[in-house]
Amino acid sequence: MGFRKLFVASLAVAVLFPALTSAATIAELQTQIQVLMARIAALQAQANTAALSSSANATQCPNLSRNLSRGSRGSDVTQLQQFLIVRGHLAADNDSGYFGTLTEAAVKQFQCKSMSICSGSPSSSGYGAVGPRTRAAITNKCKTAAVQTPQPYTPPVAVTSVPTTPAPPYVPPTTTNTNPATPASATCTPLPSQTQTISCPAGQTGSITQTRTSSCVVGTMSPTWGAWQTTSSTCKSVNETRDVYPQTYYAGSGTWTSALQQAVNTASASVTKTVFLKNGIYTLDQQLWIPDGVNLIGESRNGAVVSFRGNGGIYIMTGSGTALQHLTVDCNNVPQSSGILIHGFDNDFKHDVRVSDVHVQNCPYQGISLQYAHNAIVDSVETNNNGNRGINVSAFSHDNIFRNISGHENAKTEVLFGHGSYNNTLSDSVLSDSYMAGIWIHTGAHGNTVRNVTIRSPHLGEYVYGVVLWDTYDNVLTDIIIEGFKHGVLVRASDQASELPIIPDNTTRNALSNIVITGDRSSNAVGVELNVLKSTGGRGQFYVIGNTFSNISANNVTKIATAVSEMNTSSDIHGNTFQDMTTSAPYDFGLYTDNTWPQVQPPSGLAAVCTGGNVQLSWTPVTGATSYGIRIHVPGSSDFQTLVNWFTGGTAYTASVVPGTTYEWWIHANNSTSNLGAYTNGPMFTCQ
Repeated sequence: MGFRKLFVASLAVAVLFPALTSAATIAELQTQIQVLMARIAALQAQANTAALSSSANATQCPNLSRNLSRGSRGSDVTQLQQFLIVRGHLAADNDSGYFGTLTEAAVKQFQCKSMSICSGSPSSSGYGAVGPRTRAAITNKCKTAAVQTPQPYTPPVAVTSVPTTPAPPYVPPTTTNTNPATPASATCTPLPSQTQTISCPAGQTGSITQTRTSSCVVGTMSPTWGAWQTTSSTCKSVNETRDVYPQTYYAGSGTWTSALQQAVNTASASVTKTVFLKNGIYTLDQQLWIPDGVNLIGESRNGAVVSFRGNGGIYIMTGSGTALQHLTVDCNNVPQSSGILIHGFDNDFKHDVRVSDVHVQNCPYQGISLQYAHNAIVDSVETNNNGNRGINVSAFSHDNIFRNISGHENAKTEVLFGHGSYNNTLSDSVLSDSYMAGIWIHTGAHGNTVRNVTIRSPHLGEYVYGVVLWDTYDNVLTDIIIEGFKHGVLVRASDQASELPIIPDNTTRNALSNIVITGDRSSNAVGVELNVLKSTGGRGQFYVIGNTFSNISANNVTKIATAVSEMNTSSDIHGNTFQDMTTSAPYDFGLYTDNTWPQVQPPSGLAAVCTGGNVQLSWTPVTGATSYGIRIHVPGSSDFQTLVNWFTGGTAYTASVVPGTTYEWWIHANNSTSNLGAYTNGPMFTCQ
């Protein structure tokens, strides 16, 4: 930089040297020197401005090809942070490549200043996240931020005439000029700010309003313009549907059905695929069908209300990949109506639906129903006063997650898993005040997990249950609190619940643990009832067999466990294991005396040896055992994978597993009368 200044000064002196030597007086010479120094300073300032503008323009153009939000990492996050640092929204040295709270705050500043988005959330208005609109705004900034062209320098008019009268001797000034580089006559006045309106990026409608201001650089006479800054924007996708605003409808004047249907249909072709409902009441008199991938988002759960009215059969049907959030769905007891349906077909499952922070009430049929659905998440949902079930999961729906559910006063059941549904999980929920059952698992439902759930009922009655397991198998229930029921747990087999011939009638291999039961203090209150109904469909014999109950605590009950069969056959109920029972009440198995403890001991000497992607599980033979059942489990997950139920090939079993995954494994023995022993777990293993 010092060499360049010297070169510029030397060049200027060389050019002007003849003029200096021809000056008639020392005063004129001094004036020309001052003009020369001012020109040197102006040229240096213009060179610095051009260098800074080029550097800033290179830094301000991040290459963003995906949506970014808190938790994102990568080089594109680093580029975004550098862009925000240059624009003054983020402090220096924060270009770490991780999108954290500081980056989120900086994005919010940019959105508020440049896009007029100053409130909301990433899921509603996109506030704080970098989505398609924010990426477009950043790109537009880069395109419209022009590098300022230095203004041409106009030198002051120099005095070149030679006076006819000799000049008096030079007398040095009595004061010191503190700024010799600026001529006394050089002044600079900033110009008024400018405003311009430009078009939105391709594929968007609306306009962008920008302003810029000017400033003076020391040593220059002309002001320099700053970059254009966006002050407001109305840009949105050509097909985007963002807001639907409620209006008052008087009796008989219409509903919102067609308006909402048109809104979600239009949104399916937009960038955001979102219909946002301001707080208000939206009345439906027909079904609302939400296309795949469209989100219906309310302003607040208790404020944005979708309300039914009409003759009956109204519901909201979701597509795959949809989201419903921050809403209340009120069926208003319209006949045969359900709140939210996630229904596919046997060859076309609905999938990846999200329902969160939603309240569903007053539906005569189902609150929320899943049929042929998988990978749905239902979170922070309240269901109440629904005539049939709060949440119904059936028709082979699988791998769905239900958590933080608050269900109460749903007439028959709070949550039901039925008709072959499997591998679903219910957790961290409170279910209360049902007139029949808190949780009902039946008709071939299997492999489902229920944990950390409290079930309460103030309703007294012979047929009010905490948990019902009916014609179902391989379900796991743990950490359950059951209060105020006539029957804490009913485990039943029959041919009455099975509507599909392919589903077995036996209730078997269910595992219940860490259950606390408080009865209703009636004379016939029972903790666990094992029950077989009489056959009415001619389907043959069926059993309650091989279920395990461990660490069960029961209070205010007459009997801890009973066994009753209308078939009156001693083999109807057998091989069920009870252990670690805490109660002062007796058990009464009547004819079914082999249910207190398993008749075969659990295997010992368990080992696991990996060979590539396979593991060999081995154990010591159990006296009296004729077969073994084995299952594996990934720690921290809710799913148990059954490898084999009736293995008769010795005392070693080889299975294929996922390399690098840690597994736990369990095994139990069976004897010749199909009595199942208790599961015992072997050492964890990881195959590489």
